[in-house]
Amino acid sequence: MQNELDKKFGLNDLVLIPEADNNLLGRDLIIALRIKITPCEGKLKIYSLTEEDNFEHSDTVWYTGEAGKLNIQPISVEIQNLEIPIRVKQYPISLEGQKGLKPVVENSVHQGVLESCVSPHNTPILPVKKPDGSYRLVQDLKVVNQRTITRFPGVDKPDTS
Repeated sequence: MQNELDKKFGLNDLVLIPEADNNLLGRDLIIALRIKITPCEGKLKIYSLTEEDNFEHSDTVWYTGEAGKLNIQPISVEIQNLEIPIRVKQYPISLEGQKGLKPVVENSVHQGVLESCVSPHNTPILPVKKPDGSYRLVQDLKVVNQRTITRFPGVDKPDTS
């Protein structure tokens, strides 16, 4: 296919996914950039994704069913003023929430994701009820995020800059 943008041309292949809920290169962006897509020499190549394509993945980053057990390097985050502990008071949790989190915590301990420790740092946890009635443990990391040293500069959103 040939792309025309302000008299600049390029050849690219496109992947068409009619069932997709959203476009990777959205129609709005194509219109905003005034991209005109025309078939070259009357030929149009269309590649469609198959179910088999969905299963091609790297075993190093694929969900295994065991929490915290991805075969990847641990993520390291640098914190400003590490000598000053991050301490945020725990929010009150309802009795229902406590009971709902109990099996989640026990399972995480059993899988080796959580372990008992003594730390000067503390961040609150929240019980979030799922549609099926079970609970998800969510950690409030707002204060940690505020003290995190950013490794890479932020990138402006193209629609707001």
